[in-house]
Amino acid sequence: MLLAAQLAHAGFPTRIAATCSTALDLVTTEQFWFIIVVSTLEDAVCLDGLRKLSRRAPRAWLIVISASDNPSAIHLVHKCGGDALITAPFAVAELAGRLAALSVRRRPV
Repeated sequence: MLLAAQLAHAGFPTRIAATCSTALDLVTTEQFWFIIVVSTLEDAVCLDGLRKLSRRAPRAWLIVISASDNPSAIHLVHKCGGDALITAPFAVAELAGRLAALSVRRRPV
């Protein structure tokens, strides 16, 4: 909730989905420029959720926030359809900067 409030304050309207199934329902009924997922990259269910979100919302930038900082983490994110990995902890200003940079580009499909 705090992250959503900080992003809204930075000019990025937000919707919150507490579960992957809720997020999948949202992307079915609404269009998003960005999807930000807080994920445990070691969890097969989370990885499957990333794949599903990527397929269901192919035009949205998929940004993953995770505490995983091992060298293969970004490769895993890309393999699951994600576009970027931000390692927690992070500064909201860093995330807002990435969103601003991506907001002027269309995601390649």
